[in-house]
Amino acid sequence: MVKKAEFKFKKKSERRSDFEKSDSIETSLISYFDGLRKLRRSYATKLFWLLSGEILAMSLVLIFSGLGWLKFEEWVVALFAETVLVQTAVTIRIVVKNLFPENKLENEILNFFSKKNEEHE
Repeated sequence: MVKKAEFKFKKKSERRSDFEKSDSIETSLISYFDGLRKLRRSYATKLFWLLSGEILAMSLVLIFSGLGWLKFEEWVVALFAETVLVQTAVTIRIVVKNLFPENKLENEILNFFSKKNEEHE
């Protein structure tokens, strides 16, 4: 005996419209991008404090060396200060370039959904 396949069709009121689907996609993407921004911001904040601490330590070494409390040769102190400043500048450049890239896809997606919402209002 062959059984007939039974298909359950959703009522029209139970089906999600294309607009509702795009709303759920939009909210998912926006929450994803917001989470990504928050994560990037927290990394940048932590790196900022780390680099600030490093520059503060360098400043203290320079001050104590100038007061005579620490004894280093002049070229060692100058090399140390230059190295710390160059390393800080390079780190900031790397962070800005890689942690906050110019993400054209993210902007295009958000612009698409904002235009779509404006059309439906």
